Amino acid sequence: MPPDRGSLVKVVLAIHHFPPRFDAGAEQYAYRIAQALHRRGYEVDVVCIESITEGSLVPNCRTETYEDLTVHRLTFDVRQAPNQFEWSFRNPELGRWFDAFLARTRPDVVHVNSGYLLGGTVPEAAFSRGLPTVLTLHDYWFVCPIITLLRQDGKICEGPVPPAACVWCSLSRRRRFRWPDHGLNSRLGDAFVGLCRSGTMARVLGVAPDLELIEERRAYLRQVMERFDVVISPSRFLIQKMEEYQYCPDIANVSCESIRYRADTGGAQLPKQPGIGSYALAVPGARALRITGRGVGSTRCTARALPGLRGSVLVNA
Repeated sequence: MPPDRGSLVKVVLAIHHFPPRFDAGAEQYAYRIAQALHRRGYEVDVVCIESITEGSLVPNCRTETYEDLTVHRLTFDVRQAPNQFEWSFRNPELGRWFDAFLARTRPDVVHVNSGYLLGGTVPEAAFSRGLPTVLTLHDYWFVCPIITLLRQDGKICEGPVPPAACVWCSLSRRRRFRWPDHGLNSRLGDAFVGLCRSGTMARVLGVAPDLELIEERRAYLRQVMERFDVVISPSRFLIQKMEEYQYCPDIANVSCESIRYRADTGGAQLPKQPGIGSYALAVPGARALRITGRGVGSTRCTARALPGLRGSVLVNA
């Protein structure tokens, strides 16, 4: 059913990529959410990035209809940025484009997926306009510049690690660093991290600016994450990693095993609903939550807000 006018009616989904050219997990998640909302009568605009190696630094937008969804596909060339690494998490041109887009489209809510390629300026544009803004975590991008939280030796990065470990992880993607480090059983990387504890040695090695940018990235993205109205994670392990790195908003774990709802004045645990994909929307003013659907095991169960709800609205995908 279409939503009441007192509830949310227009949603912008921002995602690094979107089908059909890109078809991985996060892309499929965003696609299914967009389709589910569209079927329920919501107006949905998808914003995605098609290429970061074409055109200029200023995003160029191509708008098309894909399977009844309005999709805005952006291209820009981040290689022209003064500092590519900084622009990977704080792209001012992308933020300006998204702010102008929000001014034109006037959505009721913005749903950011991951953060990869989007950076912090996209949600900041929504924050500055006072829009309810949701983040779904699909990966470790907020804490790991290479997203996977895996070192080049295939081991998980046990955090929190010093910035030098992130710098070395980036360096060791090149064969001239990776091969000798592999031959020395990771001792070369350990030595690099140890040397970088000295500011003097970091300057001698020429990595002091890189260490500062890693620190800046962490501080900046912590602030960005704290400003989301709702943060969703499909994995408790992902939540644990966020907390280890001191990214500590109230993250809701939404998976096929359970759905948790939290409001400012308390929270309620919903019954286990295996197989449900869920979506959360932040809405000002919480008083009640109404659940509709076919019960336990249903793949079509919807939790939506009564007018004036404050906190989270869960909408099954």
